[in-house]
Amino acid sequence: MTKSLFAVCLLFFFGTSSLPARAELLPAHADSLDSTLLHQKRAIDVFLPKDNEKDPARRYETIYVLDGDWNAKLVVQSVDFLQATGFMPPVIVVSVPNFFDDKGINSRDHDLTPTPQPNQPSSGGAAQFMAFLKTELVPYVNQHYPSNGVNLVHGHSFGGLFINYVIANDPTIFDGYLILDPSMWWDNKALSKLVAAALPSTPTQGKGIFIAGREGSACKGMGIDSLQLAYEKAPRELHWKLATYQNESHDSLKFKATYDALRYLYRGYSEKKLTIGPDDGMVDPSLPLPIEAETDRFDIYFTTDGSTPTTASARMDQTLAVTDPARLHLKLIATRSGYDQDLALHLKTGTFWKPARSTKPDEKSTFHYAI
Repeated sequence: MTKSLFAVCLLFFFGTSSLPARAELLPAHADSLDSTLLHQKRAIDVFLPKDNEKDPARRYETIYVLDGDWNAKLVVQSVDFLQATGFMPPVIVVSVPNFFDDKGINSRDHDLTPTPQPNQPSSGGAAQFMAFLKTELVPYVNQHYPSNGVNLVHGHSFGGLFINYVIANDPTIFDGYLILDPSMWWDNKALSKLVAAALPSTPTQGKGIFIAGREGSACKGMGIDSLQLAYEKAPRELHWKLATYQNESHDSLKFKATYDALRYLYRGYSEKKLTIGPDDGMVDPSLPLPIEAETDRFDIYFTTDGSTPTTASARMDQTLAVTDPARLHLKLIATRSGYDQDLALHLKTGTFWKPARSTKPDEKSTFHYAI
């Protein structure tokens, strides 16, 4: 019974016909480029939004998927679902599969590990692979596909280890990071120390980081406990989140965590300008006017002194009582600042005419109005 229910859930998640048909990804376009840095011909698979057929001039964010031969399908299905339900915009997905040489040796252990280890002679090529992404692959995609220059990266296990290496060494390559059960145990957790040293000076504008791990001893075994301590040194303005999952294996975690990571990194995205109601009219300071907004999906902060809100400002609940609209400043703050919105109100301060009882009993009218 449990298995049948789970199968039904999967069918609904990925195959329900009741979802809007917009923003689906097109089938993979197989492509490749000759890398002078790696001395390899690297294959990629590119998934373009279906919207691109209708509007070829439009540009999109790009999600690069490491271990693409294993993980791209899951990312594509999650993206498709979240686009169709309005939780994220159309994007490009670039699958970066691993390279196998003529002897059938996988370059993964070399490309994704930051330091060489005696028991894995081919390891330690992360610097070279990072340079390939920055100077060859990303420019190639930007030149040949409708990318807008905003890039995200998805990595699991060694892929997550590599992404933390990128954050510590060159955080300008990517803007959003999906890090799933990273192998931070590598080299006695040495990379966590580098991350801790680099984070205080890491650029925060437009950045978002989601880290997933397993609860309990697995979190410590993967070295994620040390990584958490490193991220606690990050600037307040850097939006990052560590989520842990119960009863998951190293591989099964990817299913939930990919969805959650995309939800987090696109939190604040709205297909249309967010509206607050009522946003027009007059407010009497003695009669506070309640305004409403959708705060389940959006984080709205406000100030009452006219200053620009930050995440340190008060957060709006579903309703907010307004007394001085001229000094009220509302702002939707997204995980990544590219989706922030200043929320304008067209309210004015004024005084309503109030009814007052007549003092002359011989007048026909019972009430007159005093200003």
